[in-house]
Amino acid sequence: SSGINAEWPLRPGNISLQQHNISLQQHNISLQQHNISLQQHNISLQQHNISLQQHNISLQQHNISLQQHNISLQQHNISLQQHNISLQQHNISLQLFYNFTKRLQCNLHNQIS
Repeated sequence: SSGINAEWPLRPGNISLQQHNISLQQHNISLQQHNISLQQHNISLQQHNISLQQHNISLQQHNISLQQHNISLQQHNISLQQHNISLQQHNISLQLFYNFTKRLQCNLHNQIS
């Protein structure tokens, strides 16, 4: 009985199972290596996503800056328009004063002659 036990590991059927087990272990190693590769690729994609998000934030900040500059230009434009109105009002005042002095001059001239 002890001779049979000693020979058992070397039986052809058992050797075939051991070879199949080795094959499965090698396939498992291959799958683990592929899993590692996929995880590394996932990390790379996440890093790229972070980079794109940071770039997007940078573009949004630049857009905000441009909008603020646009507001500033619009406010300056309003200020210039208000100044233009003020100059036009002053021009009207000067014309009225000129007309008034012209009339006075005509009246004085008519009174003298």
